[in-house]
Amino acid sequence: MGLKSAQKHWVQVRNHTWNGRQSTTLGHVGITRLVDEGAEDGTSQTIPVQSHGAQEDLPGRYYFEVILQKMNYYYADTLRLQLFQKKSSFTQQQTAEAQNEVQVLNTVYSFMNEVQDLCLNNWTTQTPIQEVQQIVVESPCVSSGDCTTVQFSLLYNNEATELIAVGASSDEVEMALNALPSFQNDTVSVTKTDSTNGPIYTVTFNSDRGDFDVLQYDTAGNDINIEISEITKGRPKFDTFTLMWNGVSSSPLSVNATPDEVRKGIYDMAGTKCPRSLNGYIEGGSVKYFQDFETYYYWFWYYSRVSDREAFCGHFSALNINTLFNLNQVRSTWDQYGEISLSTHNMLCFAYKGFLNNSIGLSFSVIMNQQMYSYQNQFEVGIVQADEWQYICIDMLRLLKASYPGTDYKVQQITLSRLSPNQDYLIDTVYIGSDYTVTNMQDLNLRRSALAGRGIFLQDLSVIQKRGRWTSETCYEVTLMPMNCGYDFPLIEIRFAQNISGDGENETVYQGSNWNKSTTFRVTRVQAASPPIMGSFSVSIYGQEIKNLPVNISAADLKYALVGIPGMGQVDVSKWGDCRGYSWRVAWLSVPGKQPTLKINSSSVIGKNAYLNAYTQREGGLFKQNILGDFYRVPQRKPQVQVYINNIISMCSGNCSYQWDPLKTPVISGISPTQGFSVSDTILTVTGSRFTSQAANAKPSVSVGSHACLIVTLSDTQITCRIGNTTSGSAPVTVYVPGVGFAKNTFNFTILPGGSFTFAPPSGSTAVSLSSSNNELRLTAFAVVCTPGSHVIDIISGNYENQRMLNMPIFEIMDTQRETTFMCAD
Repeated sequence: MGLKSAQKHWVQVRNHTWNGRQSTTLGHVGITRLVDEGAEDGTSQTIPVQSHGAQEDLPGRYYFEVILQKMNYYYADTLRLQLFQKKSSFTQQQTAEAQNEVQVLNTVYSFMNEVQDLCLNNWTTQTPIQEVQQIVVESPCVSSGDCTTVQFSLLYNNEATELIAVGASSDEVEMALNALPSFQNDTVSVTKTDSTNGPIYTVTFNSDRGDFDVLQYDTAGNDINIEISEITKGRPKFDTFTLMWNGVSSSPLSVNATPDEVRKGIYDMAGTKCPRSLNGYIEGGSVKYFQDFETYYYWFWYYSRVSDREAFCGHFSALNINTLFNLNQVRSTWDQYGEISLSTHNMLCFAYKGFLNNSIGLSFSVIMNQQMYSYQNQFEVGIVQADEWQYICIDMLRLLKASYPGTDYKVQQITLSRLSPNQDYLIDTVYIGSDYTVTNMQDLNLRRSALAGRGIFLQDLSVIQKRGRWTSETCYEVTLMPMNCGYDFPLIEIRFAQNISGDGENETVYQGSNWNKSTTFRVTRVQAASPPIMGSFSVSIYGQEIKNLPVNISAADLKYALVGIPGMGQVDVSKWGDCRGYSWRVAWLSVPGKQPTLKINSSSVIGKNAYLNAYTQREGGLFKQNILGDFYRVPQRKPQVQVYINNIISMCSGNCSYQWDPLKTPVISGISPTQGFSVSDTILTVTGSRFTSQAANAKPSVSVGSHACLIVTLSDTQITCRIGNTTSGSAPVTVYVPGVGFAKNTFNFTILPGGSFTFAPPSGSTAVSLSSSNNELRLTAFAVVCTPGSHVIDIISGNYENQRMLNMPIFEIMDTQRETTFMCAD
């Protein structure tokens, strides 16, 4: 099949499409070769089909040879050819067969996660010693006998106890210390001894973890003198180890901990740890509903569960949640919660942060005058807008009784709303039950995230166990995957030990003051997390360059920059990606056809192996998606006749075979003469072979250009014909033999222009004169007289040069016995 000015082709069988330039064998469809029919010498050449999909231009006229093998004996096989042409004057808005150019700018960046190795060397168990500390409290209030208002706080690991009165009992001090998050994995025991100046508290740490830091205190400006000292230094048993990260401690981990246990310990340090009074409630009994958003399960109403900002407890909170509770919500066991009876579950508590409306919405029913009524209303509850986490508890029963006196209050739905449409808020640790979670909001002890202060939030982490540098060393490889390209991680440390070597930035070795000399803990930064890609780039096209485009440029700004380039026209730009690298999709809208690829200069892009590139996602041009069967032809043993009408090929509906046979083909071997005059009856002789037709009553014909030459004599090897008057110029001599076709070979016959003359008398002696049409002369000799400016030619002999008499218009015939014919010529 002849295809003109096309660059790309696809062959499709049923629903399977392949690029015809990429494979020589495509399963049951093969593109075997590509044949160029457009060579200047009239020959054809085979073009190899490339296997690598190169984008070289193909010749102007060529055809595919396609092998279509039988795929299924029960169904008909189909072949579909699609034609694509890069050059186009139409956009896809103008015709469905056009497609606009689409290119993609893409960021390439070697993004690296944080990797740290934690190695325990020679951790063998030993007899532990528990830490003992002493707190001496003195105050003038002791002598006065009234210290109830003179209070102080004890601190450990930046966590403060609730206020403790001077003279408090040992149980009160013990309870205050055990409420700290740092002691949730251990406990302390406190004994009290009274002195004349104040109480003395002895604190025993019920732990085998080793040497605890000395407790600190805060007198809040009261007249109190406190001294805290270490009585007995703790010594670890070495059956556990405690990690520390940016000042935050993990739970004790077994010296033989599995990678999953180490992972959990590190993950907990990266989240916020709440006291038991706020978190960890189990639904049932006094607790109607509790949600901390740490476990995701089916929620009837949509909300965003986020972990890219610090949660109130744990790692997750809810962003802009509208329905806080609905009776149709389902538990993790897939049964519905149903209505909240405020006679048993009247307290609503939750943490919030951001721009939350000051009121909550309640849908409820109430019995008034022995009649049930249903209402939906908003109630102000004292919510404040703040950038820090707040915690609130609301007595819903008291709230409703104040406005709707009655009995048997039941709540079906609780809703929240934003302060304004463009402002966000977070919700965490939602509790609905019978009691307050806390009575004094100031007494909340929250252990904050180890990383939130650095703006780092974990997307995930993994831990694998591996061999260390020595056989006595056990190592854990920790891979930290941050959100939002967090980087600059602090090294993980170990609790109850000191730094004895290392730079503190990439490697540190720890050892306790009363550890065995061979027992150490080593942390090594194997790989630092990559920062976000930064810098700028430039884009060039159509000979123009746009510089200093930020690597995170918005789609709108990139579009504005591109449309300013002459020749770019209108484009549509979309963007996706994150801080690891962005991509932009540029679609041409008003300029049709194939466009040059955007050129990117990434020399100012900052990042490990970072650069930007551009590639064509979809070439612009015309895409003929279904070429009709009229354009196809199947393999034939004989050449096929093709007919084009207005350069459109026609379909063969019958036998269009034509076989050329050289033994039957007429051949022209020569002509004589090769030139003549336009106003003469020149006799042309054509020599050759196979001039006589085998068809009955059929005679050959001879043509000089488009002028018929009348046959005078005919034989199988020679034809003579009279040309007659015709126009001047060079024309091919062709012979057509009916039933066989045109003779092979052509010879050109030159037709010369000539003037007119008169000859008088037509016969006589040498005294006969010849007169021209414009001039009449009487001569004594037999002569030919031509128009002035012309000359005489003997057209029978054809000897042009010998008969030219120096451009004279008179030619004298000396030999009157010779028969000749003359012509006047310019």
